[in-house]
Amino acid sequence: MRPASALRVLLFLILTMLVMAACGGTTATAGPSNVPESSAPTTEAPPIDQPTSEPSSEPTTPEPASPEPPSAEPETPEPEPTGLPASAAECTGTDENVAFYAEFARVVDWAVYCPVLPAGWFVGTGQWRQADGERLEISYRGPRGAGLLLQEGSFCPGDGDCVPTGEEIGPTAFGDREGTLVATDGGWAVVVDRGERPSWLLTISGVGQAAARQIAADVVEVGG
Repeated sequence: MRPASALRVLLFLILTMLVMAACGGTTATAGPSNVPESSAPTTEAPPIDQPTSEPSSEPTTPEPASPEPPSAEPETPEPEPTGLPASAAECTGTDENVAFYAEFARVVDWAVYCPVLPAGWFVGTGQWRQADGERLEISYRGPRGAGLLLQEGSFCPGDGDCVPTGEEIGPTAFGDREGTLVATDGGWAVVVDRGERPSWLLTISGVGQAAARQIAADVVEVGG
């Protein structure tokens, strides 16, 4: 081969190798890549608002609610006046029985008494009069056939005392007065100011001596 032809061939080979080297720069290398793989595109997260102060580690106790002011107590209505003495309310019986004693106490100028009896006693009949001397009579019925008759004022006509016959036992209380206990055939009698006007007589049947004394001691003066 001629030297000139050999030179052209050599230049052509060099040029061909340079072109191939330039094209190979666009292919990926076999070495490891420094860029991490990602299966999805990443997006920038929105900024998070930072708290203005750190939360307290101690639990907070709610403040107790202020107590409401107590409501005003309703006023207690005053009882309507009845016009009856306070002591008359203690008398055994209904309101009408109480009024019976209270009215008589207004028209006489001496002490009027009423019995305060245990449970089971109730009023039978009663009356009072001003004509022919001021006097009151009222009866009561009690448990197991017991009975009581109260007489006050000028209840005994003439000069008698109307006390049942019997044995005089001795002094015993009649409310705030002292009376005399008499054992009668049917029970007991307690008399105060025997034979006087006024006088007071309590006749009791169907009870023992102790019960009779207690009944006489428990009488109260109406309006006294």
